[in-house]
Amino acid sequence: MLSRKDVERFWASVDRSGGDDSCWEWQRGKTSAGYGEFGANRTTLYTHRVAFELSTGAPAPHYVCHTCDNPPCCNPAHLFAGTCQDYVNDKVRKGRQLRGEQAVSAVLTELDVLAMRVDYVTNRTSYSVLAERFGVDKETIG
Repeated sequence: MLSRKDVERFWASVDRSGGDDSCWEWQRGKTSAGYGEFGANRTTLYTHRVAFELSTGAPAPHYVCHTCDNPPCCNPAHLFAGTCQDYVNDKVRKGRQLRGEQAVSAVLTELDVLAMRVDYVTNRTSYSVLAERFGVDKETIG
């Protein structure tokens, strides 16, 4: 629970000069991804979550998403409560989901995948053999 002084300090650090429809950007500390950080009660809070809680009066759910895709934005009109699936769907819909070898967890390059497909179609090489050859689990391939 934030004190009245914390709430005043919070909103004093948000630039709301663009009006009700614009992004209200956090003006102080931010994460490397650009999300605002606010210190209160000996803890660091994400500013979009604080703005959500202050505007709704309810605790922020696990996922508070931005409709504007602007990490430092604290405008409650740009925030929505969501589930993990809502978050993923939002990322995919907006083209922010890394795919293929751009994904952090990727173990195969696009050329590896192309080579596997050619080998599978041309030589009828099994998934098990391809998996062993490329150092991945069979489930990764098929």
